[in-house]
Amino acid sequence: MWEIREVYSIEVLRDWVAAMIEDLNDFCNVRDKMKSTQKDEAAHIISCEYGHLNIAEVALFFLKVKSGTFGEFYGILDTVRLMSIMKKFMAERRQMLASYYDKKEKEDREMERLKMESEAIPPETVQQWIKEGKFSETLGLFLGERFRV
Repeated sequence: MWEIREVYSIEVLRDWVAAMIEDLNDFCNVRDKMKSTQKDEAAHIISCEYGHLNIAEVALFFLKVKSGTFGEFYGILDTVRLMSIMKKFMAERRQMLASYYDKKEKEDREMERLKMESEAIPPETVQQWIKEGKFSETLGLFLGERFRV
């Protein structure tokens, strides 16, 4: 969201987040809805504390809240409850990112292993060089003249 703030302004960003909160407020069938000042404060907190999220992630947060992923509101929607849910969302996000990067790192290591394996000299070739007396000559090519046997 920081890109939105830089390109447009913090006010535009807060207004967008406030519109998302207003939509949630209208969507929820709760007895006590958030007051205008509460919505503005929640928009400010989300804009400042979670500015590193992109717009799609914030939209996903509100979608998950609406779908009940983080539980029910039990008659009240307020700023503290919304921020508590945001913390749960961030924990879920961290876990998913950690899982993604772990998987990517594992795949990268496997790709590197396969690359090294494909570039390696097969043991049969090395054995043939040894039999033919070419091993020390070939080793010298790889390691330099001072390593010739």
